[in-house]
Amino acid sequence: MAIHSPFYRELNLARVQTLLKRNYSYDTIVRVVRDETGVSMTPTKLRHYVEVNELASKQMLLSSKAMQSLEVQGDPQIS
Repeated sequence: MAIHSPFYRELNLARVQTLLKRNYSYDTIVRVVRDETGVSMTPTKLRHYVEVNELASKQMLLSSKAMQSLEVQGDPQIS
C-alpha cells in the first residue's frame, strides 16, 4: 500500500460526499471521475463505495474473531 493511500481515500470520499450534499447525482460525479482518471466506474459502484466507507467509519466490518474463523476454515470454495 502506498503511503498516500489512506490520505487519498479519505480525501476522495470527502469530495464525493461534498458533491452529494450539494445535490450532484452519482451519474454526474462518475462522469467527472471517468474524465479525470480514465477508470471504468459506474454510479452503482460509486454508491457502494460510499455506503461501505460510511459503515466502516462507524464500526469494524470484520472482527478478529471472524477473521480467525475464516482462516481455520481454509481457502474459500468456489460455487
